[in-house]
Amino acid sequence: MTLKAEAPVEAFLLAQAARLRAYARVLTGGEHDAEDVVQAAFVNYLRDGPRARDGWAEAWLFRVVRNEAMDLLRATRRRQRRHEHLGEAPPREDDPAEAAENAEARQRIEGCMRQLDPDIRELVYLKFVEGLSLSDVAEQTHMPRSTVALRVRQGLVQLNRLFHTNEP
Repeated sequence: MTLKAEAPVEAFLLAQAARLRAYARVLTGGEHDAEDVVQAAFVNYLRDGPRARDGWAEAWLFRVVRNEAMDLLRATRRRQRRHEHLGEAPPREDDPAEAAENAEARQRIEGCMRQLDPDIRELVYLKFVEGLSLSDVAEQTHMPRSTVALRVRQGLVQLNRLFHTNEP
């Protein structure tokens, strides 16, 4: 296994880390899983990724994070089914530090986001947090633009309803 070891690569990865972690958190629903996903993406990048100066290196990283997150979620579902089949309770993975990390409004929004269907949650995140256009979101998720637009709209309506019905 040969890894690239250029100083600009390290700077590039550090510059992308926060956005990738946030995206992975949206996909996986957890801080620890997000860290694992981003770490795996960085290893893949160092092993096989495009050069940092290539215009599509950032998109490549986001694609790898998405693929790693989907793999992790599939594995989690398999584990849950196995536990259910065996009649066992799945192990809990609580992170008390994560609960104290955010301000009240951000916690409420994140709570509402978690209640969205994972597919819709991803699209809303890409559109409004990452600032991608509907066309870019459609390209990244391999969905028709019209489907993305409809689901983003549905997500916003659901978020609005959840936010205003879950007031303290």
